[in-house]
Amino acid sequence: MKNMIAIIENFYTKEECMELRNHPDNEWMGAKSRGLDGKVQEGGYRNADISYRLPLKRKEVVEAFKTFNEQHFKLHLNGHVEAAINRYGVGQYFKLHYDMILDDTLYDKKRECRKISAAIQLSDPSEYEGGRLIVKGFTAPVEQGTMILFHSLSPHEVTAITKGMRYSQNIFAYGKFDL
Repeated sequence: MKNMIAIIENFYTKEECMELRNHPDNEWMGAKSRGLDGKVQEGGYRNADISYRLPLKRKEVVEAFKTFNEQHFKLHLNGHVEAAINRYGVGQYFKLHYDMILDDTLYDKKRECRKISAAIQLSDPSEYEGGRLIVKGFTAPVEQGTMILFHSLSPHEVTAITKGMRYSQNIFAYGKFDL
């Protein structure tokens, strides 16, 4: 697999970031995750809150995934996109993991899986300390509104927050299950 990461600055405006963070329909819950060992855990690999929220600029999101995929991977994408807002407070984190789903418990009967992942920074970096997104050893930019795209099999983590609150949106592009 290629070690490719794309950065799109100012993908969302400050106002769009605030709209997603403060949406009245956000229903925050403790996030669960599946670690590199394939086991689902609550609080072990991931200590954060999550609210499922579709992306703004859906057309632009799909175009970013399509362009990144065509330039670097040429994976089969089927147009299915899933998104959520993550909220990290002091002491919260997401240990090293990957986003591609590789077993029958997580992908549906259509046998699709996550192929490309994106993280959009919704917080101003002055609002928190810690909470760095690290993808395959690369520390992602922290500027509000910045989108980072990477292959869903790329190991990545969010370091623990030491002060304040960090918000991000994760978006996943799906495709046929094949490696």
